Amino acid sequence: MFEAVAGVLLFGIAVGLSIYSKSLLLALWKTDKVVAYGIYSTLTEMIFCHFWFLFRALFVGKRRRRILTEQIKTKFLKIINKDDESSAQDNNVVITHSCRTIFYCIIKSLLDATHTNNGEEKRIKICGASIQFGSFYRLLRSIELAEKCKIEHYEIDVSLTDFTLNTASIDEEEVSQCDLILCMHLFGVPFEQNVLFELGRKYDIPILEDCVQSGSLFGTYKGHKLADASIWSCGLDKTPSCFGGGLGYFSNSKHGQRLYEQVTNLVDTFEIDTLRDRGVSLLNQSVHLVIARNHFFFDAIAMAIAYFVYYQNEEIVPWFDLALKVRKNKSITPFQHQSSLFLTKPSIAQLYSIRYGLRKNYNVVILNEIQKRDLLLNNIPKRYHAALFPWMTDKALKAYHENKGIGEFSWVFSKSGDRIELNEFLCRRYIITLINTTWVHHQQSSLKHNNAHMICENLTYLPNLNECNETQILKLAKALTAYAEFKKF
Repeated sequence: MFEAVAGVLLFGIAVGLSIYSKSLLLALWKTDKVVAYGIYSTLTEMIFCHFWFLFRALFVGKRRRRILTEQIKTKFLKIINKDDESSAQDNNVVITHSCRTIFYCIIKSLLDATHTNNGEEKRIKICGASIQFGSFYRLLRSIELAEKCKIEHYEIDVSLTDFTLNTASIDEEEVSQCDLILCMHLFGVPFEQNVLFELGRKYDIPILEDCVQSGSLFGTYKGHKLADASIWSCGLDKTPSCFGGGLGYFSNSKHGQRLYEQVTNLVDTFEIDTLRDRGVSLLNQSVHLVIARNHFFFDAIAMAIAYFVYYQNEEIVPWFDLALKVRKNKSITPFQHQSSLFLTKPSIAQLYSIRYGLRKNYNVVILNEIQKRDLLLNNIPKRYHAALFPWMTDKALKAYHENKGIGEFSWVFSKSGDRIELNEFLCRRYIITLINTTWVHHQQSSLKHNNAHMICENLTYLPNLNECNETQILKLAKALTAYAEFKKF
């Protein structure tokens, strides 16, 4: 029914455009309706599972909450291979409203531990790679403002050649003065940073591992053995596909158990998320699911409307700009950035969703991604790979295959520092891209040559490979090859 109504509306728009703007009609027809993020669920699943959980939660009590929590813990420990007797303890797992909830609690605990009675400013220092996860970085800035504290960074820059950690630049004296070592993974594959884990142990510094971009919870990589805490996201475009949630594993180390106690004590002070807020979150995420899958011809209709609102005077219709507007729109954001929303305990409805997401089988998605990544790379001359995908070295590609993970995004790099030109080039070839918002650089960086700045300002999301068919991937490969030839890489 909805598809039929949308089809009639789209037909009406097409007739109008054929009179008003044939070039726009051509762009709407030829542009692949595939956006940057993949969502490993369906609209049917959203309605008949996750919204059903919302309704079901109205009729269950606290006992069901305890049962769901234990079931999630058991399944999570089994997935990360920590369900043996020596590690499967009650004080290893934290289940939260979102991954940023755990991150916030760890940072807040470290800040509180530095509190003194002499009125000095709270201050901590974090050691990590110069490329930072945007959501966490912005959260650190907001904590600074709210807590009137200072969060400093000791950054280890990355190479512009292959985006690997520049271990030769590490100053162990600087590392020894840090309060936390933050190990993040990049580009959907485990990031080689063993030296940071080893230095954390050497200088007795807590180690937090952000595994969100390590290739998902269902890859072969299950977190580093030296990490005191490892965290995963259950968000909109993550796997497990739970439409919200955070999972943390705390090791039996001294720092792991101390952090576990501090985090759980803080989480215990939070109110339980309301079913209303859970419902609003699911509705917002449903919008993005519809966009990702172009249900009801939504993307084509939205693109036509956006043309008349924003782009009538443009030489080309910059779909990448429209994609950025949608991603940054706070009214339909799928991610909870307000602390009042994510500093809550997950509702029973959300616990049902997390349990459901953990129980799903993602093997088809995993194999699909490997095949499609290979198809893209095999149809772009190898001499251009280093310019377009610097991180995809032979070693990294081997890690992609061995890890069998699921990437949240697919990226391309603007080697010449001309990201807008690259996006316009692909837009002219009817491909929807999106300027990077995932990775950021520290704005007050003390690095003399901050490669992270160059990298983060020149990354672009490609259409998500998991959402593309073979024809669309070959079209993308042809366009990227043409761009590389145009730039004479």
